[in-house]
Amino acid sequence: QLFRQFYVMVVVYIYFTRIVVYLLRNTVQYQYLWISEAADQLATLAFYVWVAVKFSPTEANPYLRLAHGDESVELAPSSSSHA
Repeated sequence: QLFRQFYVMVVVYIYFTRIVVYLLRNTVQYQYLWISEAADQLATLAFYVWVAVKFSPTEANPYLRLAHGDESVELAPSSSSHA
């Protein structure tokens, strides 16, 4: 479900930044050319914020489940010798 939403958002982002911004750039007058750049930057910001929120670490993340049986973690002894 999450990766399907991500795929849709990537496609929307690409179409918006390539087609809608292109149309804005070619249809507005020169003094309003900043609107196309602002739309491009705002779409990029919105996309990055959406990705950060959706893929932020959570307690109930089904993709990062850890085994609950072994709570102790042992570190391997260092093999470096001080000679």
